[in-house]
Amino acid sequence: MNKQALAFLTMFSLILMLSVYYVTLPNDNMSVMTQDGKAQSEAMMEKENKEENKENTKETQEKNTDEVLALQEEIEKKEDEEIHKQETIVSKDNTSSEDKQNAVAKMESIKDAKELQKKIVEALKQQNIKSAVEITDKNCIINVFNMENNMENAKKAMNAAYSITKDDYFIEVVFKDA
Repeated sequence: MNKQALAFLTMFSLILMLSVYYVTLPNDNMSVMTQDGKAQSEAMMEKENKEENKENTKETQEKNTDEVLALQEEIEKKEDEEIHKQETIVSKDNTSSEDKQNAVAKMESIKDAKELQKKIVEALKQQNIKSAVEITDKNCIINVFNMENNMENAKKAMNAAYSITKDDYFIEVVFKDA
């Protein structure tokens, strides 16, 4: 087979692979750019309506604060349970040294994640974003309370988290309503 035919087959197969990959990708609903002006005008109208109806009472604010605290406590409880589980593995006599080392490493990573969560929550508080943050494996889930569910607010929360995590985690923003 000559070089021209080989080059043609290589390029053709590459294009075929990329087209199959493109077709199998899920739709990107989180794109920053809107594709039509109608969506922008609807977002503007929705924003204006929410600003007009934005009369929060102390009771509502306290309820929201309680929700944030409850979710953060639930996250911390899960982490504490995992640390306790790892501590029991370390304290057992019949556990191998490799398992003990893995358990200690897991405990350290959980403690590091807890510190990182606190830093992210503080950074979000500085931007007036009430949130609860959960870090699992390579995911950072930011639960945002009392904010309009739009790209601008998600971007604001993600940028604050990225400045702390340095792109080590996949960041997910979830908006929670009161």
